[in-house]
Amino acid sequence: MVLSIEKDSDKWNTFNLSKKDEIVIGRNKDCDIVLDSVIIANYHAKIVKRDECYYLDNYDKSGGIIIDNKILNEEVRLRDKD
Repeated sequence: MVLSIEKDSDKWNTFNLSKKDEIVIGRNKDCDIVLDSVIIANYHAKIVKRDECYYLDNYDKSGGIIIDNKILNEEVRLRDKD
């Protein structure tokens, strides 16, 4: 699976998720995906692979995540084009 994150209004960063079973997203340099933005926590979110599916969740439940224009309150299975 490939994850694309909007960098600017017309630029996207693409990440291959198939290399690890857990991907950590945040500002900290030791995260798997580093996002340099003040609105991103040091450890903001994680993507976990289970049973050939990928799930997105808040890293420590204190940061906010919006997916498909909805606030994420619990782990959600990622689907194509989310």
